[in-house]
Amino acid sequence: PLEAVWALAEQGELHVFQANQRIVAEGEEGQSLIIIGQGQAIVEKVMSNGLRPVARVGPGAVIGDVCLMGVNIPRAANLTAETQVEAIRIPACGVLFVLSRFPGISSQMVQRLTLVSRQLQTGLPVWSEVIGSLQVFEQCESQFINNLAKECERSVHYFGSVLKEAESEDRSLYVLQHGHCYLEDALRGCVGEAGTGDCFGSGTPVGVLPSEGLSVRVASPVAVLLKLPRNSFVATLARFPTEARRFDMDAKAPSACVLGPLLTRLKIFSTSSPGLLRDLEKVVQTSYYMPRQTLCVEGAVDEANLMVLRGGQAMLSAKNKNTDGVILRAGNWFGELAFIGAVRRRTATIYAQTMCITAEVSRAAFLAVLEAHPKDRQRFEQITMQAMSESNRISWPMLQDTPPELDIMLSLHSERRVYAEGDSSMSALPSSDVAFLVLHGRVVVLDAAGEQVEVLEPGSCINEQVFLGFPATEHLQLLPQQHSEVQIVKRETMDLVRAAFPAQDSKVRQGIIKVMAARVQQRLGYQPGTIGVLVNSSIFRSVSHSLAAELRAGLEDCVFEPGDIITETGSKGDCMHFLLDGVAQSKSMENDSCVELSAGTVIGEAVLLGVTNTYPRTVQALSHCIVQILRRKTWTNVLEGFPSERQGFAVIWEEAERHGYAGLRQRLARSSCFRMSSRHFIAMACEHASDAFFAKGERIMTCGPSAGGHDHVYVLLAGRARVEDQLSGCLLGELSAGEVVGEMDCVDCQEDRDTVVYAGKQGLVHCVRLRRESVNASIRAFPTEGDLLRDRFRIRQAAFSSALSIRQTWLMFSVLPALRSSPIFARCTNEMLLKIGMGLSTNTFEPGEDIAVAGVPCQSMSFMLDGTAEVWSRDGQIVGQLTKGAPFDEVLVLGLFYMHVATVRAVDGPCTVLPVPASALTEAVRIGQLPGKPAVDMFMELRESRQSQVEQGLPLSALPLRILPGDLAVRAVALHSERLDLPAGEVLMPLVDSSPCGPHFLVLVHGRAIIEITHSGHEAMKVLQGTLLPEGLLADNAARMRATIGCEVYRVRQSEFKVLVSQTTDWLNTFHRLEKEAYSSCRARLKSARAVCQFSRTRSKAVVPQVHVAWDRPPTPSGGAVRRQAGSFNPLIQHQLTLDDVRPSTPQPIPSRRLAKTLPALCLDSNGSKGPLRNFDLPSAVGRCYSSPGRLVSKKSPALRKRRQGSQAKLHESTKCM
Repeated sequence: PLEAVWALAEQGELHVFQANQRIVAEGEEGQSLIIIGQGQAIVEKVMSNGLRPVARVGPGAVIGDVCLMGVNIPRAANLTAETQVEAIRIPACGVLFVLSRFPGISSQMVQRLTLVSRQLQTGLPVWSEVIGSLQVFEQCESQFINNLAKECERSVHYFGSVLKEAESEDRSLYVLQHGHCYLEDALRGCVGEAGTGDCFGSGTPVGVLPSEGLSVRVASPVAVLLKLPRNSFVATLARFPTEARRFDMDAKAPSACVLGPLLTRLKIFSTSSPGLLRDLEKVVQTSYYMPRQTLCVEGAVDEANLMVLRGGQAMLSAKNKNTDGVILRAGNWFGELAFIGAVRRRTATIYAQTMCITAEVSRAAFLAVLEAHPKDRQRFEQITMQAMSESNRISWPMLQDTPPELDIMLSLHSERRVYAEGDSSMSALPSSDVAFLVLHGRVVVLDAAGEQVEVLEPGSCINEQVFLGFPATEHLQLLPQQHSEVQIVKRETMDLVRAAFPAQDSKVRQGIIKVMAARVQQRLGYQPGTIGVLVNSSIFRSVSHSLAAELRAGLEDCVFEPGDIITETGSKGDCMHFLLDGVAQSKSMENDSCVELSAGTVIGEAVLLGVTNTYPRTVQALSHCIVQILRRKTWTNVLEGFPSERQGFAVIWEEAERHGYAGLRQRLARSSCFRMSSRHFIAMACEHASDAFFAKGERIMTCGPSAGGHDHVYVLLAGRARVEDQLSGCLLGELSAGEVVGEMDCVDCQEDRDTVVYAGKQGLVHCVRLRRESVNASIRAFPTEGDLLRDRFRIRQAAFSSALSIRQTWLMFSVLPALRSSPIFARCTNEMLLKIGMGLSTNTFEPGEDIAVAGVPCQSMSFMLDGTAEVWSRDGQIVGQLTKGAPFDEVLVLGLFYMHVATVRAVDGPCTVLPVPASALTEAVRIGQLPGKPAVDMFMELRESRQSQVEQGLPLSALPLRILPGDLAVRAVALHSERLDLPAGEVLMPLVDSSPCGPHFLVLVHGRAIIEITHSGHEAMKVLQGTLLPEGLLADNAARMRATIGCEVYRVRQSEFKVLVSQTTDWLNTFHRLEKEAYSSCRARLKSARAVCQFSRTRSKAVVPQVHVAWDRPPTPSGGAVRRQAGSFNPLIQHQLTLDDVRPSTPQPIPSRRLAKTLPALCLDSNGSKGPLRNFDLPSAVGRCYSSPGRLVSKKSPALRKRRQGSQAKLHESTKCM
């Protein structure tokens, strides 16, 4: 009816949920009905690996209708808003209230309720379990309980039904197995409630019934009642005399279903006090689970409830095969490890196979009860400690070196909370005196602007500094990224625990400082526990990683309060300090001026090295400062285990010993540059002076027009420095001890180029760092010292200019020709080549030294500028030789491979090698420009071309070897092969075997070409695709390749082929046979072609004159014409031509080689008559050409005919060769 609908509407509340906001959480008590009005929501199930979406619901969806069953059924899944959702929430009690006002509504649901009741009865506990769970029967024998169960009766009732009238004289015992009931008085109405598990009966103050005279009415849609008649109980009791003495029905009545008898069966509660068990019974909650609903999920973090299965059947599923598939029945319990805090995550997943009823005690309620029982608390601390293992225990990181009892006590007194993903309520916790430990999940730390600052994983804590009285982290915002559990500890709780363990107080304090230092290192960009903090000092940037790692273990963490003195001027010390966090100030030795020091500053490097024994400055903390200390004793002990590392500090120690370990001012006064300066000048310049150390190769300063001003001036005290031109990378000179760097602004001088000053490669460099303001003030007060500095600066600049000129000459006449000889740089412009060569330098190798070692990673190619080197394969065989001008390892600079494939060893004199790193090529290509397109496109095309030929296995896969492109050796050869594209008509000149890279061979993959003699153009042979050609043979015979159509040719070095192809390769013998056949065939063709050329040159010079034929057709003298004989072919007489007359005005030369081919076809006998020739002889035929009248006429004089006889024999021999 409409009135009932309005009544339901009055009970509902409208809620609006934003996107990603949680509407329903899995496991919470579902005592309300939710109807989605607008928007979309996602149903998510808690799994071992997180949340998994299982469904999407929209407007009209009803959530939580099982709450109307009148029992506590936890939510089976999460419901999260995907968009903005408007939902109506109606409490279950409101629905039941409407049903009580309109009882006729329930009559319309009888059929549905009947089906529900049948399903309920299949999952309810068996009757013997129900009877045995009552406290009055807990000491009874199982046989007696089973007999009582046989006498019980079960009945189903619906909403509004009366289970027991007030005036009823029935003295039976009733147990409410399912549902909810009202206790009603005729005058006062409802005076109480009875829930699942409660029992009642006339004349017995049982369960929640206060007295007799009350009616019991069903208040839920369905109620299942178990009845034990009085007469049946008496009859059964008579059969068990032993049990009869325990009962006096008038004096002792059964109470409600309790958990006490079941708890005592658990080992952890076997020795608990009765008071603890009674208090736990008061916080017991009964929950119902539908079939296939999960009671707990393996790996999930929940409320850690202890569950006892009172009815139904469940199945256990776990990764442990020993427990997987175990069936749980009434009386089984689970979750005790999470309940006592030994583990945080559930160790198994439990599914309800039928309707399951559980009695649950939450961990929070257990801890609250435990506070009232100190003896039980100590016992549970021991149980928890025994159950914990180091593998699954997460404790506060500052308590790692303390006894486990301290951590257990802290856990028992702390608070644990579980937050869903994206729950913003976590940031609402007060953080002024509270620290957080993440037990499970992931929590992000946000700053005031909402930017992510830190990610907290399990075992990470934050805000621990409040335990030492430090201020809390400002604007602390915590946001769970996953379903997370955190432990919350207040400062008072930590003080209580520290007071309980006074002997561990110093360890706890040092542990807190260590955690604070680790967090600061992470904020500075260093991974805690690594050598990251040490690299703030140049001393440790020059040592090996193993040495730095051992020193890192010796660092001590300290905290300085505001106003504490860290170092004091003139005081002896042996420590170096790393300022990790906070602000400090450095006071001058001369006056009260101060310099502020921030995080990352290093103090006392010279004291650690032993260069001096006193601190030069007073450093005072202005705020809470976290400092790490490295002592000289630790440094010395560790360095003794690395004798090779001591060589890098030898120069510094020698200089310090020579000067008697004097301070900075004394060392500066004894330097070569300031030896003649007054002590007052040095005193002014040394205001705020400090030690500065630079590792070998480290940049000290950049000088020049574009460098701008500098705040410091450096004076070398020990070691050497290198000065390089910034643009070209040219080494301009070296600076020794006593030289000044960065003084140009102080002496009013300007450099004409940008230069970079690097620490030398011999070892650590020690400098004194002077402030520019102090140096300027001292020069203004003492101009003479300024003139000396200016003169030294100008002399140094002149030397640098001379060195730069020599460098430019070397680039133009050595580097550029070498780079252009490589096909990689063949298309580069001079500007690009100069850009690549500017930063290059040569390396010199003596005979026997390895220039490159096979298998060693590398990212650069090299050029042989001078000397000779041998190429060795991996099996120790010499496979080739490299001479001056040879490039090698081109694939490395292209980034196509990562290590040397062969060993290159110097053999003849000092070998000068020019390495070209990939970084130089990358920088030049980035800004380079080729005609028509950027240089980067050209190099990308080259890389793609090499990759393509590797995929196709070219060029070897084009040869008739029957090999596959995927063969490893074929792909390796393809990677190192050079591709040459020849358009039609273009010529390829072969390389001789004595070329810088040694012998090569060519493979024609696509197209057609011819091999011709270079000086004459005679064709020696035709080349088709799939042909192998030895380049050295072609070069030795003065031959070349000319493309008749577009050709794709590959050039392969013989040395690289031998390195890349193993001797055990199955197709190698076939390749050698093919190579031998190609060599023999090519040599025979070239020999024949050269003989023809020799004959042609001899004939044209000595015998055969140039003949001109009249191609016009003049009238024949006798009316006859020259005709072809049937079956013969004359290429000179395609039409009916006569050779009687010669037209000198339009001569047509006939080459001698053409004449040699056409003369045998002329139908002329010895008398000049027509007819085929027999036994043709070229010399005789040529003689007849000159003697026969009217046939062929020469422009030469008749005297030449006499010379024919002398050369006739020679022509005859040439004809035989043809």
